[in-house]
Amino acid sequence: DVTLRPDTILYNICLGAWVKAQTKDSHQRARGILNRQIAMYNKGLKKCRPDVYSYTLVLNSCASMPGTMKERSGVFDVAWKTYQQLLKCDTAVPNHVTYGTVLKACCRLLPRNSNKREQCAREVFNTARREGRVGKMVLGWLRDAVRPHVYE
Repeated sequence: DVTLRPDTILYNICLGAWVKAQTKDSHQRARGILNRQIAMYNKGLKKCRPDVYSYTLVLNSCASMPGTMKERSGVFDVAWKTYQQLLKCDTAVPNHVTYGTVLKACCRLLPRNSNKREQCAREVFNTARREGRVGKMVLGWLRDAVRPHVYE
């Protein structure tokens, strides 16, 4: 039955469940759901349009991944690719929560004081600032992501 196909809300509910599961493969499962959602939308099922919540939930599943820093290091690539895809997509625009969640991923998935962590955090913050999307969440995670002299 065509009327029983999933829509954006159902996809986002499933994505949210993977965020809450916080298993070592939650980020892969969430990314797989987003990939299916994008594919359905591209096939013409417009009610499956990925929105900012869809992308932000995948980012949050990455940022919430449990484990050691070594176990989490590869997860950042999934988060960064998801963020970059969101910046280029025509169905959603990042909001302050999205930018804050990417900074959260920088903090939790990249080693403290690493150049990559600081470079990514600066890039995210500069984009958020340029777009007028800096809020308390963005500033809080930025403070944790960069060296103190950079934040000041």
